[in-house]
Amino acid sequence: MPKLSVIVPIYGVEKYIERCARSLFEQTLEDIEYIFIDDCTLDKSIGILKRLIEEYRTSLKEKNYSVTIEKMPKNTGLPGVRKYGIQLATGEYVIHCDSDDWVDFDMYRLMYEKAKADDADVVSCGYIVHDGDRHLRQMKETPKVLKEDAIKQMMLQQTHWVLWNKLFKRSLYNNPLIYPTENMGEDMALSLQLMYYCNKMSYIDDDLYYYFYNRESLTNTKDEIASLKRFSQTHRNCELVYDFYSSKGDFKVYKKALEWLRMVVKMHIDKSTHKGKILWKSTYFHVEFKLLFNPLITNEQRKIVLRKILRR
Repeated sequence: MPKLSVIVPIYGVEKYIERCARSLFEQTLEDIEYIFIDDCTLDKSIGILKRLIEEYRTSLKEKNYSVTIEKMPKNTGLPGVRKYGIQLATGEYVIHCDSDDWVDFDMYRLMYEKAKADDADVVSCGYIVHDGDRHLRQMKETPKVLKEDAIKQMMLQQTHWVLWNKLFKRSLYNNPLIYPTENMGEDMALSLQLMYYCNKMSYIDDDLYYYFYNRESLTNTKDEIASLKRFSQTHRNCELVYDFYSSKGDFKVYKKALEWLRMVVKMHIDKSTHKGKILWKSTYFHVEFKLLFNPLITNEQRKIVLRKILRR
């Protein structure tokens, strides 16, 4: 069994895949399974990747790396690719890596060793937001040790719900999960479900992952159509999380933290447009006023809510 399975989606990343693949193939941990999944990309990404696999052939063999390229039958988007990769994974642990990002050469060794030393179900680390030329932000966090507190932290965005800085035991994926189908917030939907099944959590206080801030992506586009699309997709994934937790016997433990999660969705609405004003009134009625008296949120979060309420 490989120590680790790394799932890498491929679509439209010919500018970035070489940087990503080199950082993966030069890891200091041995016995890694790399699963690259071609989501029917139309560019030269796969050709570049195949060239790199050939270039690293000898060292891949020496480090006992397994590298496969799988192709989706049709373009399905990130959630479908991740799900397929999880089904193929055979490693003791699983982690995701987005193909326009890259990782520190020691990332997987440090995370795997921490997981084994602590017998942890999940290990997370810090990361750097990078635009390709310079560091934009250093993303640190201090996760709680107790499961309930750690989950509420994540729901409240006091820690990050991204998947690519988290090493999960593969056995966690055997639990009942509701897999997301929408791109925006898909990592939130999956991370928060996996965290529910974790018993032991650990953290490395090092910035080991480099997240590429792509100004052209849907996440960072500011026109009305993109804004509505972000809202629609994030809304569906938020409700997926809400449905998952509301089916559990300890739902009341997380209910107030889930109010902030719903507010995050609502803040995707642009109130300056006619459609936005209608959506604002019809979405999660008065959740913003409940949050003003929610003991779990910070004063800074209260200020954010107030600014959104007052904005016309």
